[in-house]
Amino acid sequence: MSKPIGERIAAVKSYLSGSDSLRRKAKELGIHHNTLLRWVKWYRESGEPGLDRVRDYSKPWNRFSQDKELKIVRLREKNPNLSLSDTKELLKKQKIQVSIKGIWNIWKRYGYAGFEKSKLSNNLEDFLPQTRETGEGIAKARAYLKQGKVKKAAKLLNELPFCPDGKIMETISDSLLTPQRRLEKLSFLFGKIPYTRYRKEIRALKEEFLKQHYYYSGIRAGIKEMLVLEWLGKPREQLDLIKSLKRMLGDKRKGLNAPLWFTLCASGFIANIRLMKTEEAIHSLRQCKRLSKTFSSPSFLGDMATLYSYVGYHREMALLLERVLEMVDKDGRESLLITFAYAKCNEADYRTSLRILRGIKEKGDPIVLFVKAFCFLALGRIEGAKEMAQSGLLKAQERGILGYVSTGSLILAEANAALREKRKSRLLLLRYIKLLRKLGMNGAVVSREIILGKGDILEGVEKIRTIKLALLLKKAGNSCRISDYRKAYRFAARYKILGMLHRLVLLIPEPVLALLAKGKDTGLPRTLLHLPVFRKE
Repeated sequence: MSKPIGERIAAVKSYLSGSDSLRRKAKELGIHHNTLLRWVKWYRESGEPGLDRVRDYSKPWNRFSQDKELKIVRLREKNPNLSLSDTKELLKKQKIQVSIKGIWNIWKRYGYAGFEKSKLSNNLEDFLPQTRETGEGIAKARAYLKQGKVKKAAKLLNELPFCPDGKIMETISDSLLTPQRRLEKLSFLFGKIPYTRYRKEIRALKEEFLKQHYYYSGIRAGIKEMLVLEWLGKPREQLDLIKSLKRMLGDKRKGLNAPLWFTLCASGFIANIRLMKTEEAIHSLRQCKRLSKTFSSPSFLGDMATLYSYVGYHREMALLLERVLEMVDKDGRESLLITFAYAKCNEADYRTSLRILRGIKEKGDPIVLFVKAFCFLALGRIEGAKEMAQSGLLKAQERGILGYVSTGSLILAEANAALREKRKSRLLLLRYIKLLRKLGMNGAVVSREIILGKGDILEGVEKIRTIKLALLLKKAGNSCRISDYRKAYRFAARYKILGMLHRLVLLIPEPVLALLAKGKDTGLPRTLLHLPVFRKE
């Protein structure tokens, strides 16, 4: 393990100022005498700055030549479904003798195997263990960058089998980096540059890999493009890309590429839900659930919780999130806590939701702002809800996330409805239907049409609990029967989506008004009942 420069300086000065032999001093310091000798040499050559360097990595004597290693890598690239034994047989035909363990070690070194299961996510760089060769290479490249030797740093990084540190390449021009390093750099930049620009760059890189028949890397680049399409709200293009990536990946040995398969199925679920292809979405959800049993990764389990939220499975989502939060350290909790705050908000536990959000560092995240707005609505703080929703829409627009217009405009419609501004509320619901339909967000369109009492309802949509709740409440609004309202209320309570009921009654207030007129209990919080929409003229 490389020692910090401060420890090196102290060790050298302690040796030079004392009378002990080099071996005795090295033993006292707990380091090898050759290490201390090397530090002393560097210090005499360049002074203290000379100690801020890394010894050249020396490959083991029994390592294959780079040409042979790259041949083994290319086999994995050209056929992502290739097993270790099949690879061994193909190499044998090329008169290259290598054991199964030898192939595995090469795949691991280049980032194709040896994944840390507890760190699995949709970002490959997160779950590959860093080898000594990679670690020392990155450290040396960082030293070059400090000295302004950018080309030298790029050359060194390009020679590494794998580079999980995308940040180090942020200041290096793409023209100096190989396609593999550019992929790792773009993985780091996901969410840090505008999504439209990101999509253009990652798509061009994907095509570059595919032209070289580097299908594995092409799939990885394609998955990044797929995730961008998800954020941009383009489900049809997303599904076309998923179909293409699955074809390249092959399904003979899903276990070999389980992380890639999980990400593809999860993204396919989201796209199908947005298009209201309910049966296909539920099938993808079951696939994700099956795949998630093969690993205990907090990231993927957190993704699974998010998938539950799309179909209104908030009870299951909250239980899974509680389990995941126990598994992660402080650094990995933020995004999970935001989702947990959303779950608590939908359970109508607004105080807990706001308390969680107070500890979030990224205060300007659109989802954080929207969850706060949801809580403010139920707590009767309508102006605060409108302010949060408008800020969330602005932040989403800056990041190019058009899909968030659905959430933001719905909150504003609910806020206006709460103030008895029925016309404004209705116009907000209507205004974005055309855009949402264009974006392929059919789920949002169906919800609005139920509230507005328009359009034919697609078959199978009642399997989505939030839409089922809207249907039940709309029926109660049309009939004004207490039994119909109670049915909607019990459904929301059973599946822990009372928070959604609290927001929906602002847009469909008729059943609540009917109960209030008869002096019956509505089960709603006082903060809601004190809003203008429920007060007598």
